[in-house]
Amino acid sequence: MKKILVAYFSYSGNTREISNQIHKSVGGDIFEIQVVKLYPDDYDAVVKQARQELNSSHQTGIEKQNREYQVV
Repeated sequence: MKKILVAYFSYSGNTREISNQIHKSVGGDIFEIQVVKLYPDDYDAVVKQARQELNSSHQTGIEKQNREYQVV
């Protein structure tokens, strides 16, 4: 049996809800990816920061790949 990981990042909670539904459907483990530096509360500021991250060589805090899971 394949080991499954449902990993997600959710700014507003929408992706968290969908990820929980997927987790209930497929099983396995669930993991919420959390940022080191929180995003602003203001939506326009979040969009501006996201654009800057996309246009730069922004790196997340995730450094290792977990080879324990066959499906992520």
